Amino acid sequence: PGSIDHTTAYGYYLDFAYERQHPSASSRTRIPDWSSSEDHVHMHLPNQGSFRSCQYLSDDSTKVLIHSQKCRQSKNKQPRLIAYNTLSVSRTYCGQVIGAESAVVLQQSDSSWCQEDEPVKLLPKDRVPVDGTGMPPIIIQSHDGKAQNVKAIEDTCDVPCQEEVDMPSDSIERYIQGQSSWKLYVSNQDPQRNRALQIPRMAFRNDEYYSTTSFQSSVPWTLFDTDDEKDSFDFDTFVNKLFDTPTVKWEDVQDSVSYLLRTECNTQPTKRGRWSGAIQEKYNLAAYGECNHNTDVPQGMSLDNKDDRLKLRRKHKFDLAIDFGNQKDHITSEIIWESLESGTVPVLLGANNIAEHLPKHSFVDIGSFQYFNDLGEYLADKLSKNKTEWESYHAWRKDPAAKEAFIRKYEFSKTSPTCRLCRWAYAKQYGLGWNHEKQQIQETVLPRTLCLTSEEATPANNKLITQPFRESWMSGGEQQGAGSTILLSASSGKGTCTDDVISSSTTTIMDNFLTRTVVEHDNVIDISFRLVPGGATNTQQKSLTMKMEFPGIHNREGAYFPQAHQTVPNLIRGSIPTSIALQDRKSKITILANWNTASSSQQQPLLTTIPGKEGIVLLQVHDTSSSSSTWHDQDEIRRIRIIIEDLNPLHDKMTEYYPSSFGKLMIQDFVDPLELFYVEEDEEAQ
Repeated sequence: PGSIDHTTAYGYYLDFAYERQHPSASSRTRIPDWSSSEDHVHMHLPNQGSFRSCQYLSDDSTKVLIHSQKCRQSKNKQPRLIAYNTLSVSRTYCGQVIGAESAVVLQQSDSSWCQEDEPVKLLPKDRVPVDGTGMPPIIIQSHDGKAQNVKAIEDTCDVPCQEEVDMPSDSIERYIQGQSSWKLYVSNQDPQRNRALQIPRMAFRNDEYYSTTSFQSSVPWTLFDTDDEKDSFDFDTFVNKLFDTPTVKWEDVQDSVSYLLRTECNTQPTKRGRWSGAIQEKYNLAAYGECNHNTDVPQGMSLDNKDDRLKLRRKHKFDLAIDFGNQKDHITSEIIWESLESGTVPVLLGANNIAEHLPKHSFVDIGSFQYFNDLGEYLADKLSKNKTEWESYHAWRKDPAAKEAFIRKYEFSKTSPTCRLCRWAYAKQYGLGWNHEKQQIQETVLPRTLCLTSEEATPANNKLITQPFRESWMSGGEQQGAGSTILLSASSGKGTCTDDVISSSTTTIMDNFLTRTVVEHDNVIDISFRLVPGGATNTQQKSLTMKMEFPGIHNREGAYFPQAHQTVPNLIRGSIPTSIALQDRKSKITILANWNTASSSQQQPLLTTIPGKEGIVLLQVHDTSSSSSTWHDQDEIRRIRIIIEDLNPLHDKMTEYYPSSFGKLMIQDFVDPLELFYVEEDEEAQ
């Protein structure tokens, strides 16, 4: 009772419940793998020795300590280390892959054993490229798991993209290989035909995403993507036809409305039968199809042929086209586009915001009429008798601004929907920026590339961060900086940036009291702090605060979200972390610390912002007046992680914080880190 069983490839051991060791923290449902005692034995193997954790928690579980002598590489000693990965994804450490929820013995040698600051990596590259160069493919499949038969898509795609061969056409569910929690609904159907395609506001929190004809879906489809002649479809040609087609002449056409609908004559959402009947009652309706049929198709022509359908429409002043449904964004019938392309004046009904999708004043909007008869009377008594007003519905064809706006809205359909889906999944998986309007991957608005002050600006051992934030250090005074002494401050400007990832840069802070090491990897930035052996004592240094200034971040009045990591479920291992998140209309910044920086005795937490100031974060790294901020052991390692992402315009709100899939993974990796164990051999084994 009160214990959790763990089985690995190297043995069996028990973890005792956190609550049993800390009764005062019974409200926490956390079961850390590390004991608060450095003598805790995790596993014992006959003739092999005892496995002990390299990292252990302080008595209050607020700090992470390490066995400095037993787990570090030295000139004369290479400890036997085992790495245990608790995550459901693989990690790489010192060039060795540790599979999901498994353990491996680390292979060590004088030449290859890595430094202790080597980061644990989850992604194929430390800085994932926007263009997908050298990255593994995104694989779209019809089921969760691993599809055995996949192929690269035929269309040229700017990210590696593959799909399962012979995916069932009757299923709308799609999955991304390797992302078991994601579920996608992909279809061009009207959601009023298939309710499963309606997008719940909070579906993304269950990792459910959509690719439909709604522009509120993650990867919108258009009717261009489902054209029967898709192989020969060219977007530029279509746009030119749409805008350059000669308009019919007032004098040459019949004073009537063409109507070519052949099926589903009486749809409930858009009431096709009621609207067409009202026009037929008040005006002249030439119905060529089965719906309201009163006019035969001329011999030698067929409604199955698009060119013939366009010719029939051009015989009349107006053309009636009513889509199946009326939900926002959904244009699911080709009759809407053919009516626009025909050169006559379209009379349209469909998506309740259809005017946002078509050129301004390019059609008679049925949705603007309150009563059925009003439409018939408008056509019969007003528009059909007013040539000037009728011709005004053709002005958009010669308006360059209207053409540019239309191209800007639909140009993304030049790329196949499968490639767009791969792009979206690639950006989401690796935390890259995503331009929803253009359906393109981009760098984040706030640059994540690590830049440092140049050699000339500061001494070589005091290179400070200039990007993605400006680093400075203060001692003494209040937390907000009033009356404090500036110890180090990065100069203004971008500093030195390189195309290569900065693997590690260490700076000495405050007269050999503390070192700060920064590492860029996995599209995040990690910073670690250590006391300098033999340096200044705690009592000599009253306080030490790191200030991070993020340029261009407008978190109004310095607002932030405390304990942002708590939005990620099932974080049960490691120390009790602290985190905050800043958001503005474009960016989201999540900062985590692996020690408890909160203090109930202080009005302000030790990881916070400055009230009224935008884009500034303060981290109190050391303070002798606070037990949670005082260093107790030379072996303590304090770490922070900075996760920078773009705000998702579809899902994120300024008043809410919710981590993305990438953010969740990076939070899990930080809070539930890779666990290292050393082997203390039995005497008989020796």
